[in-house]
Amino acid sequence: MDEETLRKLQSEYTNSKGSEKQRLWREENLRKEFVENFPIEEIPKMKLEDYVVGLPKEDGTRNIHSFCNWIENVTQESGQIWIGGSGAYVIFFEVERDGEMINSFMIREGNESTPIREDVAGEEFEKVKRMLYRMLKFGEDDNIDAVKSIYNEFKMHSHVKAKILHLYFPEMFLNVFSSYWVNSYLNSLDLQIESDAFDGRMSLMKFKQNDSIMSKWTTQQFADFLLYTFPPNIKAIKELDKKKKELIIRMKELESMFINGEKGLEDDALEYNKNLQKKIDEINKQLEEL
Repeated sequence: MDEETLRKLQSEYTNSKGSEKQRLWREENLRKEFVENFPIEEIPKMKLEDYVVGLPKEDGTRNIHSFCNWIENVTQESGQIWIGGSGAYVIFFEVERDGEMINSFMIREGNESTPIREDVAGEEFEKVKRMLYRMLKFGEDDNIDAVKSIYNEFKMHSHVKAKILHLYFPEMFLNVFSSYWVNSYLNSLDLQIESDAFDGRMSLMKFKQNDSIMSKWTTQQFADFLLYTFPPNIKAIKELDKKKKELIIRMKELESMFINGEKGLEDDALEYNKNLQKKIDEINKQLEEL
């Protein structure tokens, strides 16, 4: 992209988004609060109940202050991750599945989630903490190559890993998580498409840092500029979201049939339910790319 076009786009963004400083300030405060709640040096000491999504407390309510809930929900303004399930965090807690109460820790392996005992969950969580701690310590040392090595080895959803890196090191790591959008922005800026999203985010950050205007922006301002200048297909997202909600409603109707004891078509209904879940998974994948 030539400099004249870039300056025009930057000016349009600055003139139209100047009133949103309060939102950026709120977002940064939440990011700082997350880091204060979960400092890197304390990660090896983190308890399983302070990490997982879905674990009920003694009073029956869910722990909304967990590490994973902060990443997915509390800090949404720092970037939504569109992962379609708690399994992206490797270990999570599930109360109900397919209409049955299971109240079990779960582990995600590939595309499948499996119930595990609490002691096994604890052992797996130690592995998660070790990988997470190593990745963040290399980040503290500005060792990008080592961060990428752990990032690639770490069996956690790429969107989650990318967001964690941004939350702890916002001036190093961009809060654009989908490989589709990373490549789309690279293409829009006439930059070379990288082989993976990690390298693509680093290329975008290098582009920001080498620009006389954008080098003075925060990373969030830069991400906002990209989103404003090269917006996603909102219509497609809404249509996919509508289809997903319709499928979920149908699944709940089938679950209700079993709970109410309706007989006769159980096998067919179970197979149909699996097909519905497959369609929902396909929609989640498409949403990740929009």
